[in-house]
Amino acid sequence: MFKYNQLKDNVISIGTEDVGSDYFCNGASSTNVFGANNRIEINSASSSDSDFDEFNDNSDSEMDSYQPSVMMMNPKLQHLTLAQQNSLVNSNDFFKRQRLFIYLPNFPEEIKLQIFSHLTASDLVSISLTCKTYYSIANERTLWRNLCFENNWRISNLYHPTFDYKKYYFEKNAISSTNSSKWISPKFFGSLPSKRFKHTATYVNGKIIFIGGQESDQKRFNDVISYDTKSQTFTEIHTKGDTVPKFSRHSASSIGEKVYIFGGFDGFGTNFNLAIYNTESRVWTNIPNNFLKGQVPVSRTNHSSAVVGKNVYIFGGNNNDENGQYQVLDDLHCLNTETLTWTKIEGDLVKGTKPCARSGHCMTSIGNKLYLFGGGVWNHSNGWVEKFNDIHVFDTETNTWNKPTVQGEVQTSTFAISFNVGRYLFIFGGGSKPKHCVTNDIYVLDTETFFWSIPSIQEPRPPARDMGTACVADGDVYFMGGYDGAPINYFNKLKFNFKVLSDLASQQKNTNINKNNNNNNNNNNNNNNNNNNNNNNNNKSYNSQSQYQQSQNKKYSFF
Repeated sequence: MFKYNQLKDNVISIGTEDVGSDYFCNGASSTNVFGANNRIEINSASSSDSDFDEFNDNSDSEMDSYQPSVMMMNPKLQHLTLAQQNSLVNSNDFFKRQRLFIYLPNFPEEIKLQIFSHLTASDLVSISLTCKTYYSIANERTLWRNLCFENNWRISNLYHPTFDYKKYYFEKNAISSTNSSKWISPKFFGSLPSKRFKHTATYVNGKIIFIGGQESDQKRFNDVISYDTKSQTFTEIHTKGDTVPKFSRHSASSIGEKVYIFGGFDGFGTNFNLAIYNTESRVWTNIPNNFLKGQVPVSRTNHSSAVVGKNVYIFGGNNNDENGQYQVLDDLHCLNTETLTWTKIEGDLVKGTKPCARSGHCMTSIGNKLYLFGGGVWNHSNGWVEKFNDIHVFDTETNTWNKPTVQGEVQTSTFAISFNVGRYLFIFGGGSKPKHCVTNDIYVLDTETFFWSIPSIQEPRPPARDMGTACVADGDVYFMGGYDGAPINYFNKLKFNFKVLSDLASQQKNTNINKNNNNNNNNNNNNNNNNNNNNNNNNKSYNSQSQYQQSQNKKYSFF
C-alpha cells in the first residue's frame, strides 16, 4: 500500500498533453471534460519508474491487468485488440510516462487530495465531473479554502462548518469580472414616475413599490406607484383607507405583503410617524402613537431603516426638538411588527460604541446584522459640517455595535444608495466626500473580509446622483430617481450574471435558531399542561377581547 510520507514528494507538477480525462477514473464512464489539451500529470522525482515500482510487487503484471480497462476508456483506442493495446503501451514513450497514472484510483484519499491541491479551480470543477469519487474529493473545503487564501481572500470565520469556500471563490471571481454584471436600460410600459428624490422603493411579491418623494421644497408627492418586474409595467395605485400624506425623506421597509413607513416631512412643518401599507388590500393606515406599545421614537427625516426577521430598525436622522431647535439624532429603535411594540436600544440593552449622530446615511441588513454607512452632520447655517464614509455594524442578536477595521476607502458619503447582493454591500452614487458634487461611483464591501473594492461592471455607467433608490428584485437591481442638481427620473438596471452565496451571518443565525428551538422544545412541552389548564379561564374572557380587537382592526386595518 502507498503511504503519504513516501509519495508526497513525487507529486510535483501539472502538465498538458492530448489525453483528456479518460485516465482519471479506472473503470468509470467519463467524458473529455478537460478539453483537448488539459490533463493532470504525475511526475516522479527520479527519471525512471523504479521509485514507484518499489512500492508495488509485480508492478508490471499489475499494470498489465489495469491496461485494458484504462485503454478502453479512450474512444480512440477502442477498436484495438488487447494485444495491440499492450504493444502500443510498451512501444510508445508517451504511454510509458503515463503508466503510473493508472494507479491513481488505488491511492489513499490523502494522496489524491494532495494531487488535487495542485489543480486550478476550473480543473477541479472538470475532474469532479468524471466520477463520484473525484467529485467528492474535488469539493473538499480545504482545497477551496486554500484557493481563497492564494488570492489573499482572508475569511474571519475560517472553520465555520457551513461556510462554502467553493461558492465564495467563484463569487469573488465573478465580482471582479466584467462579464458578471452590466448596466442596462430596462424596458417598461406605462408612465415613468415623475422626476423626484428622497422617495422610497421596496420589493413585495414581484413588484417594486415607490412611495412619495419631492420635486422641490414646495412640491411633494403622495402617490404610490408599482412596477411589475415581470410585465415591466408602471401602475399608479389608488389606495384605500387613510390619506397618504404628501411627504418625502421618510423610510420604508417591507415584511411579507406589508410596507412599514416611518417619518417624513411635508415641507410645511408637519412630521409623520408610523404608517402601514398593505399591498394586497391596497389599504393605507396611519397608526396613531397611542395605539403603539413601548417607547415610540420621535418623528424624523433623513434617517434610515432596515429589516431583520419581523423587526424594523431605524437609526438617526434629524428633527426639531420641543423648543423647535433643529437636532441630529443618534438613536436606534426596533419595531416588532407582530406586536407593534417599539424598543429603544440603549443603556444596558446595547454593547459597544454606537455611531455618532448623523443624517443622510444608509443602512442595509445582511443576515442578522445591520450595516450602516456614511451620512453626515448638516445644519441650516453651514450646510454639511461633517461628512462620513465609515462603516458601523450592529448585531441584532447580541445588540452589539462594532466599527470594523476596513481596507480601502470610498469617496462618497452623504445620501448614497445602498443595497446588498449576498454578503456584498454595494454603495452607488451619493455626495462626494472630498468635493461638493454628486457621483456615479460604485463600490462593494466584502462583509467577511471588510475590504472595499471597485467592481468591474460593463459600461456605460448611469449618470451621477444622490437621494435616489435602489431595489433588489429577482437578482437584479433597479435604480430610480434622485438628484443631480435637479430632480431626475432616470430608470436604470444593474444585471448580475452569477448566483450569489448566502451570507455567513444568515447561516450562523439559522444554526443558532436551530439550537434555540431544540433547547426550547422541552420548555414548550412542559408548558403544554399549564396552557391546557388555562384554556377554560382564557375562553371566558375571549369574547370580550375578540370584540375589542375586531373594533380596533376595523378602525386600523393594518393586520
